[in-house]
Amino acid sequence: MTSQDPRAGSQPPRPATDAFLRGLARLVLSVFFREVVVIGADRFPADGPVIVVSNHLNSLIDGVALTAALPRMPRMLAASIIWDNAPLRPLLVAAGVIPVFRLQDVGAGNTRHRDTLEQTWELLAGGGVLSLFPEGASHNQPRLLPMKSGAARIALETEKQRGPLDIRIVPVGLFYEAKTVFRSRALVEIGDPLDIGPDLARYLDGDAAARQESVRQLTARIDAALASVTLNFDTWDDARLVGRAADLWVRQVSPPDEELHLGDSYEMRRAFARGYTWIKVHYPDKTAHLRKTIADYDSLLIATGIDDHHVTAPRNGAARPGQIARSLLVLLLASPLLILSIALNWLPVQISRVFARGKDPDKMATWAIFSSLILFPVAWLIEAGIAGVLCANACGAVGGWASFFAVLVAAPLAGRATLTFQDTRRRLFSQARAWWLLRTRSDLGRLLAATRRIALRDLREIFDIYDSEST
Repeated sequence: MTSQDPRAGSQPPRPATDAFLRGLARLVLSVFFREVVVIGADRFPADGPVIVVSNHLNSLIDGVALTAALPRMPRMLAASIIWDNAPLRPLLVAAGVIPVFRLQDVGAGNTRHRDTLEQTWELLAGGGVLSLFPEGASHNQPRLLPMKSGAARIALETEKQRGPLDIRIVPVGLFYEAKTVFRSRALVEIGDPLDIGPDLARYLDGDAAARQESVRQLTARIDAALASVTLNFDTWDDARLVGRAADLWVRQVSPPDEELHLGDSYEMRRAFARGYTWIKVHYPDKTAHLRKTIADYDSLLIATGIDDHHVTAPRNGAARPGQIARSLLVLLLASPLLILSIALNWLPVQISRVFARGKDPDKMATWAIFSSLILFPVAWLIEAGIAGVLCANACGAVGGWASFFAVLVAAPLAGRATLTFQDTRRRLFSQARAWWLLRTRSDLGRLLAATRRIALRDLREIFDIYDSEST
């Protein structure tokens, strides 16, 4: 990672600002998601100009994820209308975001569009990292949208105007287990850099038609590269069932009573997605039968609230009484901290939920997180001020200031610790519920186990067919 990542325009590097923003991005992700997995960080070029292309599923959170996960600080390319949001402007400026003045935006024109292009040329010529979303807009589809040609045009034209630069295009796939659910999981996969050389020669030496063909070919290669690091399905129902099938398959070699590692599950989901596309074309009847058996098992899990690893755990599911008792003891010992955290953080949590409520699914997390960046510090300052005034009246100025700073420090620390507490509580309740149901309703345990065996048997049959016949 370079210590001074360049910025667009005439701005000098601001390494301290970049370090702060990357730290803030990691903190934000660690609060909203209980786990963020990064795959392929070693593939990212250590120096030189890079264009990052990513799928766009979660509005501004995608930019936060890239800032936190990439080995070098990216400069985002974002629609100029984002600057209409006044509270975001300081962050946009600090991060060195480059505004895109699209022709359809009010007030945009060729001059400002040209200015955007020149900023990208200068950034890349200085060895910087430019990040953009070639789908063009954040969305809620289970697959990539058609690629815009902007990334290819910028790469080729920058080489023409300022080259040779050896620009590399790096595909980055973003995956959210449940993007609107607090304390869910996320994954960032960095793919292999794409060499633009095969298309650049034709672009530099050809006429207008040849240049257009170069852009088209490079855009198609970007599309394929991005597809290789993302999950793509026709429907969300396909996505859910393929995900369930992949988890069943991985759990054959994973500890039976633990949640699957997201990286293992993700890799198998993508492999199964490719196989599913082939199987449903060549064996539609078998595919329909497999869908039914997987769906039967999936429906049972959803209806009972039991997870797959509870079904495979020894001694009738999930945790044993001793494990539950130990977890309960930990929760009881930590309960004073939870009470303190609720007292200090309850109000901003509720207000942030109001901000997110009713928003489009790809913007809910953005509203919740970015409103929290303002709400929580303001609430902590007010609470610290109230505590300081009350203690100053009772104990004097020194006691007042001591109380002020004590609350100001305790509020975020208690809130952070409470996240771990809540994760433990949710896991404990899930384990205890599964243990109780499977212990007291032996028929339910037998039904789940039998349905699971049938689903896995049919899955193995399909896998063997695919393994022996596909290329």
